[in-house]
Amino acid sequence: MLHYKTVQAVRVSKSLTRRLSHLQHVCVFSTGHSLIQQLLDDFLFRASRIILNTSNPASSSPPSHDFFPKCSTASSRLAAYEVLVMLADSSVANLQLITRELLSMHHQSDPSLSKEFDFLPPVDSRSVSGFVGLKNGGATCYMNAVFQQLYMQPGLAEAFLSIEDDTEQPDESVFCQVQSLFGHLMESKLQYYVPENFWKIFKMWNKELYVREQQDAYEFFTSLVDQLDEHLKKIGREQIFKNTFQGIFSDQKICKDCPHRYEREETFMALNLGVTSCQSLEISLDQFVRGEVLEGTNAYYCEKCKEKRTTVKRTCIKSLPSVLCIHLMRFGFDWESGRSIKYDEQIRFPWVLNMEPYTVSGMARQDGGAEGGEGRGEAGGSPRKKVTISENYELVGVVVHSGQAHAGHYYSFIKDRRGSARGRWYKFNDNVVEEFDMNDETLEYECFGGEYRPKVYDQSNPYPDVRRRYWNAYMLFYQRISDQNSPVLPKKSRVSVMRQEAEDLTLSAPSSPDVSPQSSPRPARANNDRLSVLTRLVRKGEKKGLFVEKMPARIYQMVRDENLKFMKNRDVYNSDYFNFTLSLASVNATKLKHPAYQAMARVSLQLAVHFLFHTYLHTKKKLRVDTEEWMTTVEVLLSKSSEACHWMAQYLVGPEGREITKVCLLECGVREVRVVVAAILEKTLESALHFADSGLDSLTDALLSLLDKDVPENVKNCNQYFSLFSNFAQRGSGPCHLLLKHSAYRRMLIFLLGPNRQNNQNRRWSPAQAREFLHLHSTLALMTLHSELNTQHTHDQGVCKLIVSSIPASSRLLPLNADIMASLFSPEGQPYLLEVTYTRSLTHTHTHTHTLRMGVLPGPPMATPLLSHVMFAVRELSGPLTVLIEMVTYCSFCNEPFSLGVLQLLKTQLETAPPHELKNVFQLLQELLVVEDPLQTQRLKYAFESEKGLLALMHQSNNVDSSRCYQCVKFLVTLAQKCAPAKDYFKDLSGHWSWAVQWLQKKASIKHTQFQMSEHYWTPQSNVSNETSTAKTFQRTISAQDTLAYATALLNEKEPSGSSNGSDGSPANENADRSLRQGSESPMMLGDSKSDLEDVDP
Repeated sequence: MLHYKTVQAVRVSKSLTRRLSHLQHVCVFSTGHSLIQQLLDDFLFRASRIILNTSNPASSSPPSHDFFPKCSTASSRLAAYEVLVMLADSSVANLQLITRELLSMHHQSDPSLSKEFDFLPPVDSRSVSGFVGLKNGGATCYMNAVFQQLYMQPGLAEAFLSIEDDTEQPDESVFCQVQSLFGHLMESKLQYYVPENFWKIFKMWNKELYVREQQDAYEFFTSLVDQLDEHLKKIGREQIFKNTFQGIFSDQKICKDCPHRYEREETFMALNLGVTSCQSLEISLDQFVRGEVLEGTNAYYCEKCKEKRTTVKRTCIKSLPSVLCIHLMRFGFDWESGRSIKYDEQIRFPWVLNMEPYTVSGMARQDGGAEGGEGRGEAGGSPRKKVTISENYELVGVVVHSGQAHAGHYYSFIKDRRGSARGRWYKFNDNVVEEFDMNDETLEYECFGGEYRPKVYDQSNPYPDVRRRYWNAYMLFYQRISDQNSPVLPKKSRVSVMRQEAEDLTLSAPSSPDVSPQSSPRPARANNDRLSVLTRLVRKGEKKGLFVEKMPARIYQMVRDENLKFMKNRDVYNSDYFNFTLSLASVNATKLKHPAYQAMARVSLQLAVHFLFHTYLHTKKKLRVDTEEWMTTVEVLLSKSSEACHWMAQYLVGPEGREITKVCLLECGVREVRVVVAAILEKTLESALHFADSGLDSLTDALLSLLDKDVPENVKNCNQYFSLFSNFAQRGSGPCHLLLKHSAYRRMLIFLLGPNRQNNQNRRWSPAQAREFLHLHSTLALMTLHSELNTQHTHDQGVCKLIVSSIPASSRLLPLNADIMASLFSPEGQPYLLEVTYTRSLTHTHTHTHTLRMGVLPGPPMATPLLSHVMFAVRELSGPLTVLIEMVTYCSFCNEPFSLGVLQLLKTQLETAPPHELKNVFQLLQELLVVEDPLQTQRLKYAFESEKGLLALMHQSNNVDSSRCYQCVKFLVTLAQKCAPAKDYFKDLSGHWSWAVQWLQKKASIKHTQFQMSEHYWTPQSNVSNETSTAKTFQRTISAQDTLAYATALLNEKEPSGSSNGSDGSPANENADRSLRQGSESPMMLGDSKSDLEDVDP
């Protein structure tokens, strides 16, 4: 009924809001504030408001204990959300109010959670059963099963919680921690409680426990109740657990030949019964009380007769407890195998257990004597008396162990004996509590153990499949039937007594027969008024929670605070609230013609940014499903509103914004979060540049200042940080000018090379770390590509023109920055070039850090250190290298020293790098050789014919490293296809070309006639590649087949007469002819030895 009225009220508000939206703006929203406040405080976020008021010292409102919102269902909350969005639509005042309240209640910076990502607080409420589960800390299921059994004993938890313990360190007290656990099981609104402090301090028999090491549930039970009762005894209180579970054994010795008998009493907390050779619990109990005859030399010495007598020695029960705990001893030790074992034998137990036959009186009646008498205990005697109800026990709990002796899981079945669900059974399995239909069939299947036949029939197995249940009862709890309706309750508190006395006095005052209302009206009315006022005050205080009777105030306050926090988190961390916040932030984002758009955009951006940075980006991925919509909203607000952009720039340079940037962009381990933050920062920079915002310089400097310390400390997460600048620099010369203005080039270079770097020092970063630097190199390359380099040309470009696809053709080039000139074109700044060529590729995994001394490579003067780092990047990085390669070709255009320096470094890489790391190196070499300028022919000759050129490398590696040789041959073929000048140049090298074709044919084991391939001998392997294989041997691939076909066709084109050798008498061809002739005489020269070829699978 209450839910129906709440929904109707929200619907009326929604309808009124729609109708009022057609009226004047002042009329519509002048009364919206009170409705908004009521919706937020009473209908939606009651717990959040209480927490906020409690934390505010200036708040004068008394603490409230009614923290349930009026909108408690999904439908009513959605309707309330719609009303709030409608009220915020086109209203700056309402939007400001809603945003201010939401931010103050939900989205403030929390230092304890600022570095938590992929986070989701507990948002599931206690199960429909009404009970709270317990968190499993790893292997603490044995604790959980026992704790639930204790808590579910009627009156036990209440009596335990009624005790006040004034210990100064409750966190170090097992008693206080168990009180806290019972208090949470009683009053918590969460699905489960996490007893972390108990795990830390509890010791079983003075031995510390580890949460991931499973213990015996029975041993935990006995150790726990012993420690708790000892504490109660120490503080002068009744020992609650002994009063509930403790019974008394009678160790009897009954003499046969004299009337004497001896008895010794011993207390117990549980009966330890065997399960082997016992089909039922009654049989096990019979074996437990079965006597042993002591006779002959083993006869018992009667102290009264002063001689040995034949004696019956037995143990029976003298006093039964209110709750009988039975421990089924299923665990043992196999001394032959030296390991623990578990007995999974079946043992049946009844719903109602008659314990009378196993008591002293029951055994005496069976022996024919009176209870506690001096009779001989002869057989026969009076017939057995009728069993009284007090000796019957009903099954109320079972602790089940599932698994083997060394590993398993505990859980409990418990019958509820209180409340409206009295008589129902529940399964307590750690944090999950669910109702369970416990009947004869399920009791046998779940608890008895033994063997069973599966219902699924296997046709392949003609024999019946018999399996053993590895899950079975381990501890049984029986409660005396007469005690179920009279649980042990705590003593009444002072408040209860005062309330009862007030009610008694109130009821008795007007009913006195001796005093009439007329004879003494004033005293009776005054007394009655005082009592009624007192009664109302007590009841009102109890209703408000001022008088707490269920548990100590400290624990009640703890549970209350956790309940408030849970309800706040439940209201926030759900998809409906996330969708509401998105709707609220975007409802005014596109109302550009609204007169108050700038203010609305600023407030909307404030809501979006605080929600994203403090809540959305920290939560689980399953809630982060609207990232694209959020990014679109933020981009619209930043790009369309200068006021919103200005607020954002100021926020990011403030202390909170700087900390958020550092944590979310660098320290966060979730890549998706870093990508979102980088995109927001990039859009902020772009919009601030567009609006010429006054905070642009401060924001740029704040972001670049992270290079000094924070980026080096979080280098493994820095990819998104550099992508921010790379994407920003791609937008044109304006962003590049801004970055150069703030020394971004120099700062990034210092980060890459290290401060005070000397030419003979090793690389600062390992190859594994440098794999995150793709966007760093792209940013440096883009700043270079937007710079005018005509002043560095050594040759007149004439009609030649280099097209750079990474920047727009209409982009204005910037004057050459001094930092760029010093790092690329000056001998003093040499480290960068080597870094670009010598880095290991991402596809190759090394366990050691590769280092390189800068003076090792003999290169021309322009092999600068910056360019060296570019060469490292070409080998290390697996992403798109277009910008990086274009930067190298752009700097090489009409620049002879730079071109030759790059070629020298590339040749060294081709000679020294592993073959599977050469793909990107060949790509850079190809792009450099196809550049059309006055230096193209010179580059070709320097690459192929100079010392350690590609031609020499082919002949050098054809035998010992056929994979490297093949990649050189393939490069020649590919270059000839794409570059006409290179094809013409190769015509002068026909001797080398003929050698390459014959070598490739030999490696492929092809029998040829006039260079026509026979596919009978070609078995290409589609799952390998010569470019990526780590083997140095040649791999027969389809690509190699195509390379050979084109090389053969090109050779035929060059030699129309069919001659196998070129007619050119150049030194290069003479060397090739000599090598070819030697190869026909010496297979080792061509690499076609049998051992080499046999290594390749046909």
